[in-house]
Amino acid sequence: MLADLEYPCILGVDFISGSKIVLDFYRKALAIPYSQIEKVVKTIEEGNVEIDLIKKVGRKSEKKLQDLFNSFKGLFADKSGLTHVLHHEIDIGDKQPVVSRPYRYVRVKQSILDHHIEKMLKEGSIIPIQSPHASPVVL
Repeated sequence: MLADLEYPCILGVDFISGSKIVLDFYRKALAIPYSQIEKVVKTIEEGNVEIDLIKKVGRKSEKKLQDLFNSFKGLFADKSGLTHVLHHEIDIGDKQPVVSRPYRYVRVKQSILDHHIEKMLKEGSIIPIQSPHASPVVL
């Protein structure tokens, strides 16, 4: 049990359930099963953290947030990618594959989409795959 964490942290529900972490809100404690510790406890090299805010905030608030995140930069990965802690799959049973044609985009949006796809391929966040299932990308 970790009654008092040295640093505040944000854990996603998928990560918590997949890692079998137990949260005790009454005692403000976090329990990590011994078999999961190596998967959960990782160190990250320090670097500046860049943030993209979903909701617009003023320049002053944005600077404060940026400084706050940079003060905890050791908690953030330098680049995004896949986690090896969890495995996700969708079991559709014996259902037929759903195939939808790609959306058509104007040239500017298509180039933005291509840029992000190429970036995610290089980072290893996505991989090329041949599948009977197909859904359009939304930008």
